[in-house]
Amino acid sequence: MKMIKDIPDGLDFIMLANRYLNLGWRSAFSILEDGDIANETEDAETIMGYWSAAEPELATALALVQQAAEFYLKARIASVSPWLLVRTEPKDFPKPKLGEAASFSEFRTLDAQDLIRVSNAVFDEILSEEFTREFDAKRAQRNAGTHSVGGKPTTALEIIRYALIISEPFIGERKWAQSRRDHLTRDRLYQTSFEWQVFTMAKEFERLTRDLTAGELKRFYGFEKKQRVYRCLNCHYETRDAAEDGWLTAQLIPNAPDSTNIHCYACGEDSEVIRKSCRQAPECKGNVISKEHQVCLTCLEDWVPEEDENSS
Repeated sequence: MKMIKDIPDGLDFIMLANRYLNLGWRSAFSILEDGDIANETEDAETIMGYWSAAEPELATALALVQQAAEFYLKARIASVSPWLLVRTEPKDFPKPKLGEAASFSEFRTLDAQDLIRVSNAVFDEILSEEFTREFDAKRAQRNAGTHSVGGKPTTALEIIRYALIISEPFIGERKWAQSRRDHLTRDRLYQTSFEWQVFTMAKEFERLTRDLTAGELKRFYGFEKKQRVYRCLNCHYETRDAAEDGWLTAQLIPNAPDSTNIHCYACGEDSEVIRKSCRQAPECKGNVISKEHQVCLTCLEDWVPEEDENSS
């Protein structure tokens, strides 16, 4: 009896989706950061030239993120049954050689435009109108860049926002940061430097606090843009050679005058703090001090307890 080989399951597609999503994210971020160099020239011709030259790379980044979205949808469908992905008519079934099993990859599968409809039909969770709208729009943009010329170019920030929208239904609400950290531990650069993971997360998140709206930061990270931000010592000590001033990536949780817990949205660590005024006052108005390291998380200066505080 012949068998069909290489039948995928949902986890196969999820692994591919995670890889493509992170590759697209990394590419878009790189383009966004390099754009700062052009923008700093304040020369319109230089800035226009940079973003024009970046369009092919932006198209590739978008294609990677869009492919990730399609793989996530295939993962959902395959978790019910991989055969729901097959679209081939019997007359078009593969014709393997005598004695050989046909590979699943030889069957024609669903077109991208049909994936959401099938997913919603067979999976418990219906995808949101926002996701459907973004998926269709970005698929059209991807196709225009891949199969034809012209079309409206996308931006690096649009790709980053799209990646975050994709992350919600498939990775989980406010789970992207942890997923990104996990992925970076498998990156080739992490194999030579653990600090590279911390540096990348801190650099990316600090940038996002400037570029994303308050609503987006709250939705995707739980970060409050209007709340005071502090330096994370974990990120600072791991990357001090690359960023002497530290990273503004942490906030008090809960945000209260007597709160003694600070959370970093980049590395994910929580730390205990004490609420005492910085010794550099009035220049520094900070009153959040690392309990373990005795350092002000506003200015990074050492905080030495008074004698009465030592004895209490």
